[in-house]
Amino acid sequence: RAARAGYAVAMKPSANKSQRRGQAMTLAEQIAFFEKNHYLLLPNALTPTEVAGANAAIDAHRAEHPGLWGRGNRGQSVHCFLHLQQLDFMLRHPSWYEVARQAMDDTLVFSEFSIMFRSGYQKAGMESWHRDFGPDDNQRLGITALSVIYYMTEVTMETPRYCLVPASNRQNEAPRKLSEDSEDREGELQITGPAGSALLVNAGIWHCGRWSANPAERRTVHLYLQSSRRAPVSVHNVFPKRLWDSPDAEQRRYFGHHNALTRAVVDAYSR
Repeated sequence: RAARAGYAVAMKPSANKSQRRGQAMTLAEQIAFFEKNHYLLLPNALTPTEVAGANAAIDAHRAEHPGLWGRGNRGQSVHCFLHLQQLDFMLRHPSWYEVARQAMDDTLVFSEFSIMFRSGYQKAGMESWHRDFGPDDNQRLGITALSVIYYMTEVTMETPRYCLVPASNRQNEAPRKLSEDSEDREGELQITGPAGSALLVNAGIWHCGRWSANPAERRTVHLYLQSSRRAPVSVHNVFPKRLWDSPDAEQRRYFGHHNALTRAVVDAYSR
């Protein structure tokens, strides 16, 4: 169903349809929308109190452990995962979890966590169009991995923003320009939303980032999810013991698909 113009998804001229607010859909509608378009935007998935608490925890970690964060205008940390248990509630959040579980045919497991920030006053421009993974022809929807992106700051057409082309996961080449003198691409959506929005996407769709000279910092929390039927798609995190050493069987399963780095650490410290 189409959204009204400017209703949390900014549409390019070639994109004449988009989604309604994710929370306004029933679960069945969310699942159907995602399986057709390979993305789902959920504005206000987190409450203002949750956003403020998470951002305060991130700020404290950056101050206490600066060596675990990238430096410069674009920074990212994967090792903050070891400490930031205040953000654990975001790792299997009810706003998107059931849609993701259905997309992965009940084999959904956790794969990666990171936090990214980009300083303000950047030169306006864009990153190249790319996709994180090719399609998995053995998966019902062709999904190799899912990505969840939380907006921890407001994202507007005046700030840096994430762009995607819906249902482009089986498209071999990057989307074509609308014209030679334009950076706008066929079918492109620029995804905007308030702080606390969550965006669930097939990580195999074509996407890019657009940047701006807005003075505000852009901050996002990123997750990768995948099927337990394939080897881990990410190798960067050490999974904290607090997550996988749990009396809850579903939590053990969800956080138990360990990459080689986590297995090495667990083996070393269990001897």
